[in-house]
Amino acid sequence: MRAVRSIIAGPSLIKGPRLATKEGPALVRLTRGLVLANWSSGHPFRFDDGTELPAVSFYRSSHLRLTPNHHRQPNDGGWEDVLVRWSLDGAAEADLLECAGPRAPLDILVVPRDALRALTAAGHLPGKARSIMRTERNSDVFRSDQFCLPDPFSL
Repeated sequence: MRAVRSIIAGPSLIKGPRLATKEGPALVRLTRGLVLANWSSGHPFRFDDGTELPAVSFYRSSHLRLTPNHHRQPNDGGWEDVLVRWSLDGAAEADLLECAGPRAPLDILVVPRDALRALTAAGHLPGKARSIMRTERNSDVFRSDQFCLPDPFSL
């Protein structure tokens, strides 16, 4: 997270809308003025205001993965129903808590919905972590004015 702080604190945030770093999350400033960071996605996100949140490095993306925990339930029909609950390993959880914490110099940390659920299930508040919403169901464009918190009933 040190690299994110040094970029945010520097004048480059004022001069240009697109920022990225190898060590920390990729950052952008939306036209609304919100500073967003991409915590772990190896794919860029395009918002309805035309801003693109860049992908994080392959290294970062591959090291901040969720761990699936499968809970199998036999079914009378001869198959198993599988409930998948995701968890964060210690390093990923610590990174997420630091990046989404109150001292992080950003407004919203974009995280996968399952990471948000895993963080909440581990007993943590989401802080600045949010997931994003598509403008339309089949669209690749995301809303710049609405962000998602975890559903407490889906934990």
